[in-house]
Amino acid sequence: MKRNPEEEENLPNAPTPEIRQIVALLTRVGIVSQLYHSIMAENLVGHGLTVAQFQVLAHLSRREKPQRITDIARAVDVGQPAVTKMLAKFENAGWVSVVEESSDRRSRLASVTPAGHDHLRRVQPQLFPGLVQQLLAWPAEDRERFLQDLTRFSASLEVIRQLDAPR
Repeated sequence: MKRNPEEEENLPNAPTPEIRQIVALLTRVGIVSQLYHSIMAENLVGHGLTVAQFQVLAHLSRREKPQRITDIARAVDVGQPAVTKMLAKFENAGWVSVVEESSDRRSRLASVTPAGHDHLRRVQPQLFPGLVQQLLAWPAEDRERFLQDLTRFSASLEVIRQLDAPR
């Protein structure tokens, strides 16, 4: 049986047009996220990285200061033991430097080396070659607006994540 949107609007607690639009938007974000993740996973195989490993290396690359392992794990939503194992792999490859924190010898700090930055610069353009071409066909203003909208959306997600974090 097909629903009639006009009848639905008259029901108590029926979603408003704005809520239906937001649900459609969030559904699309979920679909995009799954597509992005699966394409990235396929393309990272040739570079000896998993998506989680790539995310850890990229996260460290964006940071100006060395990061605690617990902070890295929280930021990329990966368990601390897995991050520790990844950092050992990256350290062996020369992509990351891991040192003890001077104020707390139990804590270790990780930072990306120049070789790690170089590796990321080589890998990133190869993750979505077809998509790069499609996005280059967009007007520069559209790409900039899309970037701004995504940045704003991700900031909203970060706020929600902070609010939901255990205290």
